[in-house]
Amino acid sequence: MLRTLLALVLAWLPARLLRGWLALTRPGGQTVLRMRFSGTLEEEAGASRRFGSGPGRPLRGLVEQIRLAGKDPSVLALAVRIGEIQGGWAALDELRMAVLDLRSRGRHTFAYLENPSHAGYFLATAFEHLTAPPMAGLDLVGLRAEVTFYKGALDRLGIRAQF
Repeated sequence: MLRTLLALVLAWLPARLLRGWLALTRPGGQTVLRMRFSGTLEEEAGASRRFGSGPGRPLRGLVEQIRLAGKDPSVLALAVRIGEIQGGWAALDELRMAVLDLRSRGRHTFAYLENPSHAGYFLATAFEHLTAPPMAGLDLVGLRAEVTFYKGALDRLGIRAQF
């Protein structure tokens, strides 16, 4: 039983690795860099684990991979699956700017939005080609800020705020 399982794994693993290599390498030695943007973007390695949340994706690593792809002449394109991604707007913008920089170097960029959200859509606007599932809903309600003034109401009630 154990031998059979080991034989299956040893037969499957090289085939899987070869298939992955063939999917990334094109004729003429050109490569398509495939990535996945999902989870929490960490601006500092290990930051989310300090506070007890799950593992995040280091922003610096993602940005560096994209920048290195821009300098590598064998990289033809970038293909990204954008899942449920979370992070600050500055982190999202840094990742977006890295994709725009790659595009400015003449590389093609493709994005597939799995679960469209504000953050995912913001990132996806940097890509040349954008695809989403046919039944995906894109609920963009916009950014909003509201300021409420209570001074007049508090004055009428005879209440004085102490700050």
